[in-house]
Amino acid sequence: MLKQVKTKFNKYKHLFFLTVIVGLIVHLPLFTKDILSADILLNNTYYSGYSWEVSLGRFGLFIVGLLKSYIVIPHIELFLSLLLVGIVSIELIDLFQIKNKLLQILTCFILVVCPNVSTTLLFNYCSLPYTIAFATSITAIYLLLKANNKYLKYILPAILIIITLSMYQAYLAVPISLLVLYYIKDLLNNKFDFKETLKQILVVVISVIMYFILMKLSQLVLHIDMSNYTNASSFGLKNILSIPLHILTTYQVFFDYFFKDTILTNTTLYNHLINALLLIVLLINIIYLTVKNKLSLTNKLILLFFVLTLPIYFNCILLIMPDATMQLLMSSSYILLIPLIFSLSDNTKVYKLIFIVLTILLIRNYTIQDNATYKVLEITNNKTYTIALDLTSKINELGYDKQIMITGNLQNNDYYNYNTNLEIDNINNLTYGYISEYSLFWDEYTNTKNGWTRYFYQYLGTNINFVDEETYNKILSSSEFKELESYPDKDSIKLIDNVIVIKI
Repeated sequence: MLKQVKTKFNKYKHLFFLTVIVGLIVHLPLFTKDILSADILLNNTYYSGYSWEVSLGRFGLFIVGLLKSYIVIPHIELFLSLLLVGIVSIELIDLFQIKNKLLQILTCFILVVCPNVSTTLLFNYCSLPYTIAFATSITAIYLLLKANNKYLKYILPAILIIITLSMYQAYLAVPISLLVLYYIKDLLNNKFDFKETLKQILVVVISVIMYFILMKLSQLVLHIDMSNYTNASSFGLKNILSIPLHILTTYQVFFDYFFKDTILTNTTLYNHLINALLLIVLLINIIYLTVKNKLSLTNKLILLFFVLTLPIYFNCILLIMPDATMQLLMSSSYILLIPLIFSLSDNTKVYKLIFIVLTILLIRNYTIQDNATYKVLEITNNKTYTIALDLTSKINELGYDKQIMITGNLQNNDYYNYNTNLEIDNINNLTYGYISEYSLFWDEYTNTKNGWTRYFYQYLGTNINFVDEETYNKILSSSEFKELESYPDKDSIKLIDNVIVIKI
């Protein structure tokens, strides 16, 4: 086995190093800038809140947390994540047998610059385990399809899928989608093996069941109840029976991902038009290969079924957890379409040329969107720092030893959002959306308290004594609070019941 791995690596090592180098260049701001979001702020130095992760069924994150003693080391974790993306790129190239050198390079490029990878790297406190989950899901299917030894072919993939789900359940879509995309390739080449397909599907099903058992055991051993986040704790027979009702949602999400701005910003750089051309030419290519390779009626029907049901596989997590909202972080399965596209166009000059041009345009757009997002998040932090510094001086004037209460969200503050700089507006429009659209603090009490307390301590070296929740709610409903103006008005900060109250 080790000899085979070494042989494969030597064959594709230039692509591996190319992926890592391009990743380091494109995502360099993550290594050199202090880029924050609300989640990152709360967890970016020392993250030990794994009871929450275990309650979500992500016990694998707890294990990774133990291995690194809960410390978050962004530059190391980001670098290791890029190494894993490099491994995934050569696995996909080998799995889909992409032989053209330029198509191989473009596969590496688009994989490492796509917003799905960018937003994963942004969450530096869990970027490594999430990337491990992505890599183990790809490796599981690679072994399931390519290995000859029965242990490597069936046992190890099951273990890897369990590891994937223990890190991030939304990645269930990755192995399932990859399997189906490979089946489409096999069908078009008249290599589809129905019996082997059933075995492979059975491995995935058993893996999911085993994960569910281990998840329950982890919560039992650690005395942690299942979280009700997105109604996960209520999962049961009712969810399973309602699956047919939510199938339509998967098609809506599929459309949104490629053509709207709800999951990923598409319209600013015309990604939606590029996506439309990609999908249309892919369908034409599939029809062409169906006729050219003279598929049997049975294979035609199976192929038609897989093609028509692709949105279900890409968004299968929504069938299990229908209350979840599809986000960019959850949609990594979509990028797997590119290796299939290149695989099917490898021997057809016209389709190959079209796909090369469209992919280069997407790579260009993704690179711009990644770096625009990083720039906006950097600006967000700079603006927040300036305001926090001003608040520090005002707090000191009223008494640094008093309790502090900060309410509201900078995202809704006119002063914070006031902008006549056309360049900044243009950068905002070029991001991929999602995480770049929000300020560093949420409205909810616990996250507001923890966010501001951490920001003052970590970026200004100041300890603040944030008021308790009971007093917070009491002041919030008082007439004195309602008379306050919003920051930076002189009447936005006031002593109420000997508490320094700041209305953002």
